[in-house]
Amino acid sequence: MMRSEDLQGKSEQLALISRELDSEIASQSQRSAAMEQRATLLIGAASVVGALQATDGFSWFVGANLLLSFVAALAGVIAVFPRRGDALDVRPMRNAVLGMDSLLAEYRIADTKLEILEADETWLSNRGAIVRIGFIALTLSIAVALLALFSPADSAEQPEAPSPTTSVGP
Repeated sequence: MMRSEDLQGKSEQLALISRELDSEIASQSQRSAAMEQRATLLIGAASVVGALQATDGFSWFVGANLLLSFVAALAGVIAVFPRRGDALDVRPMRNAVLGMDSLLAEYRIADTKLEILEADETWLSNRGAIVRIGFIALTLSIAVALLALFSPADSAEQPEAPSPTTSVGP
């Protein structure tokens, strides 16, 4: 546990740490907003791809496509959820800080910001992995749709080829 005596003469260093933490928090917030935009795009694209396939008759192509589209949309939905956990609770922090030495208060606030930043960064990294999985599923879904488009039609729809025993012509 840090004591006020340990922080004497460290005012400039604490201010530097506080500024850097504020900069990191702002950067993390921007990256989080960009991640939410990607996740929202993923949800929309997966929904469109799935909806286009849902109108076709059912086949393994359609089933695979719908499953992959669902996985992609689900990944987007999960990535949009905010992190649960600690946040800077200003009122108790204010009350505690008022009773502390200013250097110790600055240290405690920086420490709390750092804990929250680390948790947010972990969740952002996890969200990135989830969104990447979603985009891979979406890409595979589109590949399955293209494969279905260019695959030969079912044998029931193809005309019957003449058998070698059938005579053709006179």
